[in-house]
Amino acid sequence: MILSPFNPLLPVGSKLLPIGTVVNDNFQVEASGWQHERFVEWLRGQLRRRGWNAAELARRLHVPSGTISRWMTGERQPSSRSCDLLADVLGVDLDLVLTLAGHRPGPEDLAPDDQRATIIALLERINLTPDRAAGLQGTLTSWLELDREERRG
Repeated sequence: MILSPFNPLLPVGSKLLPIGTVVNDNFQVEASGWQHERFVEWLRGQLRRRGWNAAELARRLHVPSGTISRWMTGERQPSSRSCDLLADVLGVDLDLVLTLAGHRPGPEDLAPDDQRATIIALLERINLTPDRAAGLQGTLTSWLELDREERRG
């Protein structure tokens, strides 16, 4: 075992967690105060849209079906790595999954004068038909790709 030069009592790669953090036998941080209802509703919709069940999702993610079950009951919060896998398997934006899973602040944390808050408020008021949703998602996805290209240089 290689010990960390910063703290000789810890192996290299160890992570210090805040006091009160619960870690399970698989070394995953347990959910504490996680608001899982919104994530579960979204995930159920994703599965329904694809005609999948939890077992099929588990198979595609290469995780035990009990993992999906614990997410769906709110017993466990998906890790950031699990969110990354979910985004890949479902073909959705990683930021969305991380936000829904409680790893990033959601829209309710926006300042009232933030343009995103205005757009979210408009979205909540319109009749978002499947065609409109597809068009809006396509536009936003293309803008996201443009932003990524600009950042790459």
